[in-house]
This record gives sequence, C-alpha cells and structure tokens, in this order.
Amino acid sequence: MVLYKIGLEHFAEKTFNSYLKKGLVDTNLETEFYDDYFIRKGEMVSLTIKYSDITRCIENDTNFYLEY
Repeated sequence: MVLYKIGLEHFAEKTFNSYLKKGLVDTNLETEFYDDYFIRKGEMVSLTIKYSDITRCIENDTNFYLEY
C-alpha cells in the first residue's frame, strides 16, 4: 500500500508538470468569495463551488486544500 501511494504521488507530480509545460494548467488564479459559494477563475477554467459541497478542508501556513 505504501509503494502504491508513493508511486501515485510521483505519477501525479509528473502529470502535473507535463501539463504545466504544455500550458494546459492555469497558474494565475483569482478567487472571489460570496455568502454561499466562491468562484475560482483562471484563463482557461472558471469554477463555482458551493460551501455546502465541500467535504474536507486542510489548511497550513501557506495554502488551503479543499475536497468537493
């Protein structure tokens, strides 16, 4: 199980870096917060996420991660 997790993390990082080099990933994003939802805007994608749809949140000193 540990080897699977390490392999998956390495694969995800390689995939992300590949997409980044090809210009398929938004690197400059803006976030607008509203009462019941927030909007995450990039050059290629815009997401509207309701707070009630968030199932998990992890925050550290520099970032926060949401699962929805």
